[in-house]
Amino acid sequence: MPEGDTVWRTAQRLNQALAGAPIVLSDLRFPAVATVDLRGSSTIEVVSRGKHVLHRLDSGLTVHSHLRMEGQWLVEPADQSAGWLRRHDLRAAVGTDTWTALGLRLGLLEVLPSEREDEVVGHLGPDL
Repeated sequence: MPEGDTVWRTAQRLNQALAGAPIVLSDLRFPAVATVDLRGSSTIEVVSRGKHVLHRLDSGLTVHSHLRMEGQWLVEPADQSAGWLRRHDLRAAVGTDTWTALGLRLGLLEVLPSEREDEVVGHLGPDL
């Protein structure tokens, strides 16, 4: 099970790869968000809050994920990620011209207005 430090490192890695660049690949494979297209937005930042990952976009949306027991986010060079896109356990792919973030076996994936983040993580205390 991913612990808080693992989730923090994951958010840091995603932030380094995606922040400031326009999204050119958006493939969300959870039924409630499958039609959401993030292309054209840019990543402001990716942060962790407890065991949650919050991917904030300049469009005013946040991609909220939780790894639960066995989920993970991988970062691959954009030109090497095509094989991963056919994986049966892929739940999300968000990419720039340089990097692709692949969410595998995610326990939760939703897209919400950034101003509503507190509704999903506001009950958590501050990270240490």
